[in-house]
Amino acid sequence: MRRLLSCLLLPLSVFAADPVTLHWLGDLAPAAPVGVSWGVPWPQGAVQPATPMRLTTASGTRLGVQTWPVAYWPDGSVKWTGHALAAIPGLAGPLTLTPLATPDSAPSTVLTVTESADAFTIDTGAVRARISRQPSAPTLIESLTIGGRTVAQNGRLLALREDRSTPGVRRDLASTSTVERLTLEQSGPVRAVIKLEGRHREAQPASAPASSRSWLPFTIRLHFFAGSGAITLTHSVIFDGDPHKDFIKGLGLTFDVPFAEEPHNRHVRFVGDTSTETTPASATGVFAQPVRMLPGYRPQAGRPVVEHYAAHLAGQRVPNLRDLDERTRTNILTVPVWADAKLTQLGPNNFTIAKRTSPDASWLHVTDGHRAQGLAVLADVSGGLAIGVKDFWQKSPSSFEITGAGQASTATAPASGTITAWIWSPDAPPMDLRRYDETPHGLSINYEDWKPGWGTPLGIANTHDLTLWAFDTIPPHAQLLAMASAAAAPPILVCTPAYYHAQHAGGRWSLPHRTTPATHWIEEQIETFVNYYRDQVAERSWYGFWDFGDIMHNYDFGRHEWRYDVGGWAWANTELMPDLLLWHSFLRTGRADLFRMAESMTRHTSEVDVHHLGPFAPLGSRHNVNHWGDGAKQPRASHAGLKRTYYFLTGGDGRIGDLLREQVDADLAYSYLVRFNAAHYIPGTDGTGSRPDGPRAIPAPRPENFTARPIAATRQPFTRFGLEWMCYALNWTTEWERGLDASWRPRLEADLRTMAASVDAEGRFPGRYFDMIFGGPEAMWEMEPMYDVPEFWRAWANTAEAVGRQVEGGQMTGPRMLAYAAHAKKSSELGLLAWQKLLGPAGQLPPLNRPQRVAVPGVLRPVTDPSFLGANVGWQLHGVASVQWALNAIQTLEFAAPWLPLWEKTTAAP
Repeated sequence: MRRLLSCLLLPLSVFAADPVTLHWLGDLAPAAPVGVSWGVPWPQGAVQPATPMRLTTASGTRLGVQTWPVAYWPDGSVKWTGHALAAIPGLAGPLTLTPLATPDSAPSTVLTVTESADAFTIDTGAVRARISRQPSAPTLIESLTIGGRTVAQNGRLLALREDRSTPGVRRDLASTSTVERLTLEQSGPVRAVIKLEGRHREAQPASAPASSRSWLPFTIRLHFFAGSGAITLTHSVIFDGDPHKDFIKGLGLTFDVPFAEEPHNRHVRFVGDTSTETTPASATGVFAQPVRMLPGYRPQAGRPVVEHYAAHLAGQRVPNLRDLDERTRTNILTVPVWADAKLTQLGPNNFTIAKRTSPDASWLHVTDGHRAQGLAVLADVSGGLAIGVKDFWQKSPSSFEITGAGQASTATAPASGTITAWIWSPDAPPMDLRRYDETPHGLSINYEDWKPGWGTPLGIANTHDLTLWAFDTIPPHAQLLAMASAAAAPPILVCTPAYYHAQHAGGRWSLPHRTTPATHWIEEQIETFVNYYRDQVAERSWYGFWDFGDIMHNYDFGRHEWRYDVGGWAWANTELMPDLLLWHSFLRTGRADLFRMAESMTRHTSEVDVHHLGPFAPLGSRHNVNHWGDGAKQPRASHAGLKRTYYFLTGGDGRIGDLLREQVDADLAYSYLVRFNAAHYIPGTDGTGSRPDGPRAIPAPRPENFTARPIAATRQPFTRFGLEWMCYALNWTTEWERGLDASWRPRLEADLRTMAASVDAEGRFPGRYFDMIFGGPEAMWEMEPMYDVPEFWRAWANTAEAVGRQVEGGQMTGPRMLAYAAHAKKSSELGLLAWQKLLGPAGQLPPLNRPQRVAVPGVLRPVTDPSFLGANVGWQLHGVASVQWALNAIQTLEFAAPWLPLWEKTTAAP
C-alpha cells in the first residue's frame, strides 16, 4: 500500500532492454556527410552505465556508434543514453539499437584526440583539427588540415560595436575572441567534443592601449565525428553591456582560407533560395563564381579557355597560367579579379548578393532572392571550407562575406582569403536592446509589471548552430545543396511515439487516437490549434535574431493583430508552457515540423528570455513587448522542465546542459527578489514618470542598489509546497538525475517527507490553480518515479483532487489535476468530473473551433484570426490559455481515458 501510487503511475519492471527501432526525423536520411547525436530512453534497471550497444541498418550492417549515459534512475541504471554516429549520405532508416551483454567490436573508423602542452589535435580520418591551448588564444580552431595541406586556419569570433557613451559621438570598435578556458568533454571513438569559453577583446586606439575591454562572454562547442570532414559548432554569446551605450554592429565567425592555386582556380559559392515546396525546406540553387573567370564567353580568348570553360564554372581544376600559351594567358589576365563577395539577408524575406574587385572599389549588385538557405564556400580546387548556419534567414539580419580571395602570394606571405559567417550582419542597423519605453503602463490595463531598471537586457543570450565542412576538392552543386539542407535542419534519429510513451519520456502524455466522437473532437482541436500557431510564425513574421522561436500571448480581434505592442500581452516567454505543449505534441505524433518548432522555442526561451549573468541570473523574464522588458523575474519562466526534453532527445545537448545546471541556484536569486513582487507601478498623474500602484508594496530598488542575496551555504530546507518549489525541485532532480551533484537527492527526499508531515486535515498541501499552470503538475509527474516517498505522493494526489474540484473556467488547471487524482485513486467520480471540466456537460460536444481568414481593407494583408479553445467551459480566450486547454486534453486522455465513456455515452458524432 505504501508504494501504491508510485506503482500506479510508473509500473516499469526491471528487465533486459529490447532492441529499439530508430527513424530519421521526418523519414529523411542525411543527404550529406554529417555527424548525428541523439538520445534514447530506457526502462528502469534495463541498461547499466557500461552496457555496450550495437547499431545496425535494416539489412544488418553494423554502424560505428558511441554511447554514453545522459540520465540515471534512482537504482543507478541508465534512464537515457546518448549516441553519436558519423552519417553518410543515403543512410536509410530504420536503424536498430541493441543493448548487448558483452562488448561489440570496435567501430571500423575511429577518431583520435592527441593532447600536448600547447594544443589538442583531433584527427577524424577525414580532417585534422588543431585547437590551441595557449593562454588567451585568439583562435577557436588554429587549423584544419587534409592530407598535409591546411585548408582553413585562424578560426575566430568577431564583434563590432558602435559606442555611444559620449552624447552625439559614435565610435566603431572591433573585437576578436579570446579563449579563457578549454575543456575536452568527449574524446571518441566516434565523437569528440571540445568546449571553449572566453570573451571578445576589443582593440583600443594606440593612444589608450591599456583600456582594452573584454566583453560579450561566449561558449563554443566543437563536435568532431570519425571519418567525417563535417564539424558541428554551437555558438552562444551573452550580452553584458549597457544597452544605452553599446550597440552591437556585427557578430561573426571567420576563417582564413590559404590558397595553393591561382585566382582562376579559386571559387566562391553561396547557396540560394529556400524551396517552400519540400518539407523540410531545401535549397534550390547555388551562386557559383570563380574569383577570376575564364573568358569562355569569348571564343577569341583562345581554344583552351573555351574547352575548359564548363569545368571551370563547375569548380574543377583548369591549367595554371604557366601551362597555357601566351595568347590565352594574356586574355585571361584581362578579366577582373572579384576578390570580395557577400550574401546579405537583412530580413526574413529578402537577400542580396554583391561582389567587388577590392575594398577601394564599389560593390556590384549581382542579384536578389527571398530566403537564403545559409551556406557559403571559399576554396580553391585543392581545398577549402564551407560554413552552414542553421536558421540563417529566420534569425536575420545575417550574412556571409568573402574578402581577399584575389590576394597574390609573396615570398614571405602565402595568399589567403577570409570567409565570415555573420550572425548579426554589419550591413544591418546596429542592434538596439533598449527597452521599448521607460514609462510603466500598469498591470490592470496593459498587464505589465514594470520596475525601475528591471527591464534590462543584461545577461540575455543567443545561441546559433553552425556546421563546417573541410574538403580537398570543391563539392559539386548538388552536394552543396545537400550540405545546406543538413546545416539548416540537422538530421537526428528518433524513436517511435509508442516507444517514447511506454517509457514516459518527457512525462505523462497520451498517444493520439480518434476512435470515438469525443476523442476525434479532442484531437481535431489540439491539432488545429498547434498547426495554427505553427503557421502564425510565417503569417506574422515572428522572425529575427532575438525573436525567432517565441510566439505571442494574446490577440486583438479589433485590429486582427496579436498584441505585440501591449505590455504583458505581447511575447509569451514560456507563459503557461507552450514549450511543454510542443514537446508533448512531437512525442505523441513524431511530426518533424513540431520537433523543429519546439527546438527553436527551446533555444529561444532558454537563452533570450533568461538572464545568464547579472543581478537577475538565472531567472527568466515574464512576458512583455521586449523579451527582457518585464519587471517580474521568475523561476517559473526558466525552470528545467522547459528544456529537459530537448536535452534528452539530443543525447545531452551541451549548451542546454549548461543552462540546466545554471538553474540550480534559481531559489537563491528569487528569495531576494520575491519581496518586491507586489511593487507595481503606473505612470505619473501627467502620464509621464512613474508612481507606485498601491500604497502597501515595498518599493523596488534599482538593480544597482540591490543588497547581497543568499548564498548556497545558507540555503535552508524547503518545508512548504508551492509554485516555486515545484520549479526548484525539478531543477535539482535534473541535476542529480544527470549524474552531477548527487547530494540533491537526499535533500529533496527530506523535503518531501517534511512536507508530507505537515499537510492539512484533509491530507493536502496548500495550493491553488495558479500554482499549477507553469509546469508544476508536469514536474511532479516527472519526479514521482524518482522518489520513493509514498506519503508525499498520497498528499499530492489529494492536492490534485482539491485543486481540480475548486477551479472553474478560466482557472485552467482542473481537468488534468482531476484526471491524475482519478487515476491515482481509481475514482470514476473524479474521472467523469475531469471530462466535464474539460468538455462541459456530459454528452454535449460543442462545435469545433476553426480559425477564420480575414481579408478586409483595414488589415495590411490577409490574416487568420484565431479560435481559442475552452470557450464552452469558460476558459480565458487567449493564446496561452488555449495552450493550457490543449495540455489538459493531452494529459486527461492519458490519466482518465477509462472514464471517457461515462461522459460521452449520449454524444452524437460531430
